[in-house]
Amino acid sequence: MIRTNLTKVILLGVWSLVLPAAFTSCTDDHFDIPEESGSGGVATETLWSLLSSNPELSNFARIVEKTPYFKDEKHMIADYTFKNVLDGNNVLTLFAPDNTTFTQADVQEYEALLQSNPYDAYLRLVGNHISRNRYVASGLNPQGKPERVLFINNKKAHFDRQAKTIKDIPLTKTNISAVNGVMHIVAQPIPFSYNIYEYIRANKGYTLLNDWISRHDTLYFDADLSAVAGTDPETGEPIYVDSVYTRFNSLYYYSYQPNSVEWAMPHKGIAANIEQEDSIWAMVLPTDAAWEEAATKMRPWYNYAKAYYDMSKVDDMPKDNATSKSTMILNVSDVRQEDAIAMDIVSPLVFNVRMQRRTKEQPDFWTVETFLKNPMPKLFDTRTDTFMIDKEGSEDVRKLLFEDKQPIQVSNGLIYPVEHWNYPLTYNALNVEVKVTPYAIFQHVRYNLTDAEIKDTEHYQYMSHYEHPGINNSSDLAKKYGIVSKDGSFMSFYRASGEPQVAFKLRGSDEDHQILSGTPYEIGIVLVPDFYRNSQDPEEDPDAIKKNRLTVTVTYIENDDPIKEKTTANLKWTNPETMSTTSYIDYQGQKVDTLWMDDILTFPYSYRNLPKAYPTIKIASNRITSSLQKQGYQTRFNVDRIILRPKQSNEE
Repeated sequence: MIRTNLTKVILLGVWSLVLPAAFTSCTDDHFDIPEESGSGGVATETLWSLLSSNPELSNFARIVEKTPYFKDEKHMIADYTFKNVLDGNNVLTLFAPDNTTFTQADVQEYEALLQSNPYDAYLRLVGNHISRNRYVASGLNPQGKPERVLFINNKKAHFDRQAKTIKDIPLTKTNISAVNGVMHIVAQPIPFSYNIYEYIRANKGYTLLNDWISRHDTLYFDADLSAVAGTDPETGEPIYVDSVYTRFNSLYYYSYQPNSVEWAMPHKGIAANIEQEDSIWAMVLPTDAAWEEAATKMRPWYNYAKAYYDMSKVDDMPKDNATSKSTMILNVSDVRQEDAIAMDIVSPLVFNVRMQRRTKEQPDFWTVETFLKNPMPKLFDTRTDTFMIDKEGSEDVRKLLFEDKQPIQVSNGLIYPVEHWNYPLTYNALNVEVKVTPYAIFQHVRYNLTDAEIKDTEHYQYMSHYEHPGINNSSDLAKKYGIVSKDGSFMSFYRASGEPQVAFKLRGSDEDHQILSGTPYEIGIVLVPDFYRNSQDPEEDPDAIKKNRLTVTVTYIENDDPIKEKTTANLKWTNPETMSTTSYIDYQGQKVDTLWMDDILTFPYSYRNLPKAYPTIKIASNRITSSLQKQGYQTRFNVDRIILRPKQSNEE
């Protein structure tokens, strides 16, 4: 999640130009300054002096002198290049290619790149040949194996001090000591390979993806890791000679809390650090055209209202009053919409190659080679979502998601550029399932009242009493008449007199399982037979079967047209208009059964990502006459869960 850039640079360079007297010596023990070269001589020159004075290294030195230093890719330091870095107090190891392998043609290529993309030039060449600390090519390898060197561009390579190689490239001359480090001459430029993050940033065609990822970058100065040379006599502030900047990307988490008052619910991340060099990821890269194609499909799902009722303000009210709906959530709909779309596009893009499900053909952790060689009927993304073409698993899902393309191999995995958005719509438009529990009840304080509270109609609105029984799903009764979801629990609603009713919050338990706009939903109520309360088998007692006639009403926002208040110039909103859709259900009470509302309902406004705004669904018993009682009807009813099923899920 965290990436640390080259330390010991920025403020030293800036201050050394302004206050050169502050750095007249190099006695700070933070710098492991060598006193002798590999040949036994005393080091008297800086790395830059050694590099620039060697005619065999002139081509590389020319690019070093012109390559600017960056805090990160968006923040270049003016008038400060890697000449200053190599001439400063930072303890570094420099691996320099000579003119026979880094030719004049290479110089021209990198000079052109410095004009068009200086950060890329730094990343691919200079940053790939400098590491922090001093690595000497003599003696034995620590712990009997090559060391891992971290270059300042965050690439890693094995340094074998016995074999005198870096990334298996021979060092033709070693241990040229400087006052601020050591230089080795390498037989050829050290090969560079982008990681996934760098590839997205460096290549055209992924602007929208790159914007969303880089938008989550935060660069900050780490005072704890930075070295202090002294104190400014005027301000009393510390003077740093070793400045550490760390870039943090919140998108790499599974979820994260955005800095926005409009978003109270965590954003979805990708749950993968796509800069981490030790990982093996496979990532789908949607081009800008593919991104726009996906956004066009998703935009109708995220039609946000200008105002929503803050349902949390009324959830604990024992009775409606004049101010019960006066507090609303205000939001900026266009910003929220594009953020929601970006989350849905990006969150399923990354797959951990090593952690794909093991098979008979691949009993161990996956590698790039086995991932490419073997069929993949299922893929699990880093958010644990499963993708497959058919339930039988007969087809390779990469044909769909990756457009059956050969990947581009990068330093930390595989990338699959795609021209179209190939994820099924059902990945985003999910079933919304409400498990009926006391926590799912809207305005729960209106239930299970005492007799005194029921009579106190001035302060209380009585809905019903409830019980929370359950059934053993392994029992013969459940096997015969149907299981109840999850732990077998359900809720039973009743009144001593009158008709019981209950309202539920119409929202799922997971962040993605919320209602989308523009999506036709079938709405079903899963009812439980009354004989489950007492574990009676109706084959033994037919009178145990009780029927219900119920009215089901869904209430949601229909209109949010703004008006301007006369007393202020600011736009305010009147109470959004609500709409109710009602169906009548006749339940025969013979088994666990899902009864569907008559209408397929399309909500005009989205509720996803809004934790305090949601529609409600009310289930109320109809009045049962004596004639209906004789037919086995009663007012008590039992509910397991409520299901909203997107209609398109039946079509795919």
